[in-house]
Amino acid sequence: MGNQVTRVRPLEDAELLTAYKFAFEIAEKNLAREEIAAYSSIESYLFQLSEFTIEALEARYSDNDAASTAYNKKLLQELYDTKNDGFGDPASGTANGAECLQDQFTASQVVLESVVEQYTMRALGPCKISVLNNFLIERMLAGIFEWGSIVKKIFRTNEATLSMDIATAQQQLRSAEAKVRVAHEIIVQQKEAHERAMLLINERITSERSTFQEEIQSKQAEIDRTRLQVERLSSLHKEAFDRLDLQIQEEKEERSRLEADFRDAEARRESERQEAQRQLLESERNFHNEEKGLLQGQQKFLQNVLELERQLGEQDTNQIAELYRIDKENQEEISNLSLQHGDEQEELKEGAIRVRPPLVLHYYT
Repeated sequence: MGNQVTRVRPLEDAELLTAYKFAFEIAEKNLAREEIAAYSSIESYLFQLSEFTIEALEARYSDNDAASTAYNKKLLQELYDTKNDGFGDPASGTANGAECLQDQFTASQVVLESVVEQYTMRALGPCKISVLNNFLIERMLAGIFEWGSIVKKIFRTNEATLSMDIATAQQQLRSAEAKVRVAHEIIVQQKEAHERAMLLINERITSERSTFQEEIQSKQAEIDRTRLQVERLSSLHKEAFDRLDLQIQEEKEERSRLEADFRDAEARRESERQEAQRQLLESERNFHNEEKGLLQGQQKFLQNVLELERQLGEQDTNQIAELYRIDKENQEEISNLSLQHGDEQEELKEGAIRVRPPLVLHYYT
């Protein structure tokens, strides 16, 4: 900001009233300390003090109002001059004076709002509102007259420009009318030439259309024959597909029947196999039982022999030979039972093998 406000700082009414009360209380205290009662009544002094302070307060109010008015006017002038430095002539800013005028009006409104905002924050004293109102009224009236003259100037400038534009447009219109007349004559000539060309083109199109119609009829007849052939082939294909579906269904039924037969044969074979295994296990169990019995008899016999040897001592040669014979017979009987058991196992295995191949052959045939 350029020049700062250097006047006496005004006070608010509340501040003056507070200062008045403070001074009055001090004066009362001073009077109370003086021994005025010896000379006169203190009430008269208090009355005189009250009148004096009220006159001083009213004078101070007047001085403060004057100081507030001067301070706030100076503040408003400085704020407005600072904000208004950047504005020029709105009529000469751009070719479009109305648009520039609108921009200047908007900017002026922004400036006034900014000035009022800063003034509200910085204004002092009781006269700040009245000073602001007077300032706004003066500036608005001055602004209205100023903007009126600017609008009149812009109107005259635009009127002259529009007159020149109208004259130029009329000249261009006359030139365009002459060009249109020439172009119309050219178009009429071109139209006649185009009509003759169109007549020839129509004759050629008529000839080509008849030729195309004959070709289309020939192609349509060929298409009809092809469609009949396609329909006949489709019927044959449908019959072949139906026969093939029937054969497939019969094959599926035959396969289901064969699978059922195979499952039955497999079940019978499994049953026969289990029966053969059961018989084999039974033979093995019988063989083991007989072998166990023989071994137990042999063991018992040997125990008896040992017992006899312990009891009788040595026996003669015939008894030893008899024992040897009995032992040999037992060994032969055990060998015979083993051979018999092996033969039975072989027979069971051959029986199981004889049962399986016919079932497999039946399934594959």
